[in-house]
Amino acid sequence: MENLFTDNMFQEVQKYYNSHDMPRAGACMEYWLKQAQNASCWQEELTILNELIGFYRKTGNPEKGLHVMQRAEQIITGHELENTEAAGTTWLNIATAYRAFGKTQQSYNYFVKTKQNYLQQMEPFDYRMASLHNNMALLFLDIGYLGKAKEEFEQAVEILQTDPESEAELVTTYINLLVLVYKIPLPESQKQLALHSLIDKTIALLAKYTDLPDSYYAYVCDICAKTIISLGFSREAEILTQLSERFYHTHAVENPTTKGGQSA
Repeated sequence: MENLFTDNMFQEVQKYYNSHDMPRAGACMEYWLKQAQNASCWQEELTILNELIGFYRKTGNPEKGLHVMQRAEQIITGHELENTEAAGTTWLNIATAYRAFGKTQQSYNYFVKTKQNYLQQMEPFDYRMASLHNNMALLFLDIGYLGKAKEEFEQAVEILQTDPESEAELVTTYINLLVLVYKIPLPESQKQLALHSLIDKTIALLAKYTDLPDSYYAYVCDICAKTIISLGFSREAEILTQLSERFYHTHAVENPTTKGGQSA
């Protein structure tokens, strides 16, 4: 049966995510990784490795994270996958993990590899290109390259605005830009105008729903509210907090952090 190990893993791990049981979620993925390895199913092994890279990044486990990243790279080189979308996806996950683990140069190197791969494998306005631009921008933001970060965020916005199904990701990009604009030295009046514009766009996108499409939107509302209030916009943050609270219970059984793989 195709995808036997990954299908079983995703079904089981979702239960643990729903109950916020991260240790069991990790153990579940590790179990199915061994099953795929024992059966020499390298395609499924690579899929599970990618999930584990993200899991160890989110849970802050660089030791295990680096181990699975190295194994994923071995599969890509061993099976000559460098010119495939699978390689680009894996390299993007590795790049974001290295960033989370504080390894800036390694992160940048893998972002560059990902970009080269994506430019060959994808159309310029593929939503995955937006994810790459967003994540590269966050790295530049970390190291203080604000101009480069702004360029990457703006490229992400340009792509996401063309895809109605990527509105949550567009909102996340607006919030990332909000943090960036707050840090850029600008005349106060110009800065406030830019900040209010981004906040208004964020609220307009999220407030148009009478019911949010899924719990991820409620999660995004919550994150946006926390970011906006940290910048001193309490009234606007309250609007987003109310949206988040209103819609969370509608999809309470879902895990809001599992949408779309990579996050910004």
